[in-house]
Amino acid sequence: MGKNKITHKQTDKIRKAYIYSLSFMSLLTLFAVYVVTDAVLEHRSDSRIINYAGKQRMESQRLAKNVWRIYHNDLFSIEDSLYILEELKTSFQQFNTVQAQLQQRDIDSLRGTNPQEIKQLLNHIKPHYEVIVRTISPLLTQQSSYQSLLSERSLAQFNFHSNSFLEIMNQIVGQYVIDSENKQMKAIYKTFGLGVLFLL
Repeated sequence: MGKNKITHKQTDKIRKAYIYSLSFMSLLTLFAVYVVTDAVLEHRSDSRIINYAGKQRMESQRLAKNVWRIYHNDLFSIEDSLYILEELKTSFQQFNTVQAQLQQRDIDSLRGTNPQEIKQLLNHIKPHYEVIVRTISPLLTQQSSYQSLLSERSLAQFNFHSNSFLEIMNQIVGQYVIDSENKQMKAIYKTFGLGVLFLL
């Protein structure tokens, strides 16, 4: 008795199944590349926004230090006082710019939007930010003496709002980190799911 021969019809079915399998594997491969690429871009974007938020936290500390030094300007020479004022101007400009960018998440066309938790924190930080701006702005115009612009009471108020700003900025940085980790976990789950499909 001879061996069973594969008919033309069976060969055609095998060919079609092979083509369908290759097509499906190609689609899976393209989707896997998309998932991995998207995860890499998200991670890069998140790293930059975390870095900016961290810099803003440090900038607020630098502002507080320089405002204190201006209040105690009698402890410094004229040259040092001028240097402190220039440093305050530079820090204040960067502080305002980064705060607006964080609010709109508009830093060099960063991908994505702020999650709801960070939007709430940015709303909570706004009153403290406004007090910091109101306190520092007159110091940069030098229309009056620092003593008349910056009383002990206004300095205490400034310190309170600076500390509150710093505390909320710490929460914002932490929330950005949590959000980034959650995105990475989702990317891992997607990649794992694609691996299971490949095996199947």
